[in-house]
Amino acid sequence: MTNLIGNLSNVTRAETPVQPFGGPEDYDISADGSTVAFLTKNIDLPLANYTSSQIYLVPFEGGFAPQAINAIGGAATPENAQGASAVPTFSPDSRSIAYLQMDGISYESDKNKIYVASTDRSSINVLAEDWDTTPGQLHWSKDGNSVFVGAPDLGNQRIFEIPLNASSSYSPSNITDQGVVADFAILPSGNILVSDSKIWSSRDIYIISPRTGELVADLLRANQVDEALSGLSPADVSEFYFQGNFTQVQSWIIYPSNFDASQSYPLAFIVHGGPQGGHYNSWSNRWNFKVWADQGYVVIAPNPTGSTGWGMAFQDAIQNNWGSYPYSDLVHCWNYVDNNLSYVDTSRGIEAGASYGGYMTNWIQGHDLGRKFKALVTHDGSTNTNAQYTTEELWFMQHDFNGTLWDDRQNYEIWNPINYISKSPVH
Repeated sequence: MTNLIGNLSNVTRAETPVQPFGGPEDYDISADGSTVAFLTKNIDLPLANYTSSQIYLVPFEGGFAPQAINAIGGAATPENAQGASAVPTFSPDSRSIAYLQMDGISYESDKNKIYVASTDRSSINVLAEDWDTTPGQLHWSKDGNSVFVGAPDLGNQRIFEIPLNASSSYSPSNITDQGVVADFAILPSGNILVSDSKIWSSRDIYIISPRTGELVADLLRANQVDEALSGLSPADVSEFYFQGNFTQVQSWIIYPSNFDASQSYPLAFIVHGGPQGGHYNSWSNRWNFKVWADQGYVVIAPNPTGSTGWGMAFQDAIQNNWGSYPYSDLVHCWNYVDNNLSYVDTSRGIEAGASYGGYMTNWIQGHDLGRKFKALVTHDGSTNTNAQYTTEELWFMQHDFNGTLWDDRQNYEIWNPINYISKSPVH
């Protein structure tokens, strides 16, 4: 046990990291050791109604109260920057801090924009503002002339480099390929150490060159060294696109071991949570696609309206449309599978979903698609949207149902699964 000598000093004077999901990414210490940056929820707004949070700077030794870099209405703060902040990260020379922030003051899944602020709070610049995705990870390059971010992209989460002089129209190219990046670090050489996972591998660790995207060193492939994962490979997975409600929609296919396309397999049709989320090319200890598949199913994991990584318009179209566009996309997906994948026996299919996927399972139960399955599995999903107003996260319901329960009740009722209980074959 290490004994601490001296007195501890609370320099933040606020709740940070921000619960329930906050961690070390909610704060940073400058390279010269002089300054602490941290984010905390907006202390001037009701926490249940707003997602707004700001980033504060305070001397490491204390001495004066923390000062907000991006205070709403601040001299340098962009007018629209009022939502949740994320990943404050000091530049190598300690003179700037990069961070992510949303515009929406009560929307948890709004687009994250990339900002760089001077630590004297005199300026804040936004990078690649028109880029049509929402990054979630951030690290500085070694020379301080660019930042690297991780962002969802077509069912994967990839790394992109953004120069500090990037214009609003700048369109970055991805450096990584398949998989979902769990974290990454910039090495002294300037190369990138990446830790990611894929549907067929619980952890891959490797080094790539940011200049070429080429593999510099292959350090670990879990499916090649873990006996429990032996035999898993990219051959277990494929994807297809189908015509959805108003655009092309992607879905994953996950095959059972010893798959034979001349045979017939029952369908496992799995709906993701969020609703602004997605089925990604990543490993999961919760609902692992290969565990499902190796019970003898072909797994279909679609990314309907509301999914992230196919542009903000596609994601945001789910607002006040929980039971319309996504449900329609799922119907189109099921029809595509039934008409095109001869090795899938839809007459022996089951559907399953958790969180928003659980809500959608309940919705499906009261609609025609529910008659297509032998069983529906609902986990942690809403049956009565009115009851969701008991949450401490009122901003979630008020955004996604476009109003309050008392002023906009029809928005809660129209997509309420319990109103369709009489349509269920068992009630």
